[in-house]
Amino acid sequence: MTLGLTPTDRIAVLGARGWFGSTFCSLIPADVPLLRTASSPDERHAPWSRSALEDFAPTVVVNCAFLTREREAVEGLERFTAINTSLIEQFEATANLPSVRAAITVSSGAAVTEPDSAYGSLKISEEQVANSLVGPVRSSVVLRAYSVSGPFVRRPRDYAFSDFILQAAEGSVVIQAGHPVFRRYVGASDALQVAVRSALEGWSGTIETGGPLVEMAELAERIVARVNPAATISRAEADGLPAQTYASDDTTWQQACDRLAFVPMDLDQQIDETARVLVRESIEGAGHDG
Repeated sequence: MTLGLTPTDRIAVLGARGWFGSTFCSLIPADVPLLRTASSPDERHAPWSRSALEDFAPTVVVNCAFLTREREAVEGLERFTAINTSLIEQFEATANLPSVRAAITVSSGAAVTEPDSAYGSLKISEEQVANSLVGPVRSSVVLRAYSVSGPFVRRPRDYAFSDFILQAAEGSVVIQAGHPVFRRYVGASDALQVAVRSALEGWSGTIETGGPLVEMAELAERIVARVNPAATISRAEADGLPAQTYASDDTTWQQACDRLAFVPMDLDQQIDETARVLVRESIEGAGHDG
């Protein structure tokens, strides 16, 4: 599936260093003008600059700039809120440039499941800004991400999908939850393709990531079968807690895929795509340590 870009499109990616930003940049053809911003510059990423963006005149803005929830403990609530508020304002200013015809922002399921938390309430604010951008010549899509997979994952030990892959490669997978835990997984690249293509076709609204519902034991079994069939699987003792589900109802995801005639990666394909990179990097890292 192509992104639906035209020969005159120019893309600005805000927060290009993170998981979603890196994933999206990997999808862009080399001949498409691309401006990448990040909180700290390097040879490929510039700091956000209104004048630079005005000169670049993007037609498509993809916003992935946001401090993730664990940064609240590092930054403190006040600074965490101030930084994310500033990032939301930068997204709004960029997307309101007269050259922009499509704006996409990556939100989180926390906007629905944790609306009273600092992270969740800030994501609600980000979604409200995105919804306000819709106009006669500009579409705006909120990609509300719950659980995704992919080789550009940051902190792979912090997410069950990538952690299980690394554990399987090491020979033993331990499921920490002593109660049923359900998720729906889509590839981060698939989620971005669907959101961006929808916006470029003039559609506006919210797309929540979906996919088949899977419990952690099934996920571990599927990963072990693909990564290392000799690995063992164990689980913490039952803790009596009720089942937990962090997932959408899959409705908007299926509607978007049907609208675009898009076939996303299935779970095994997602495992293979992620494992090819994570397991290689893990082996190479172990070699350097030795």
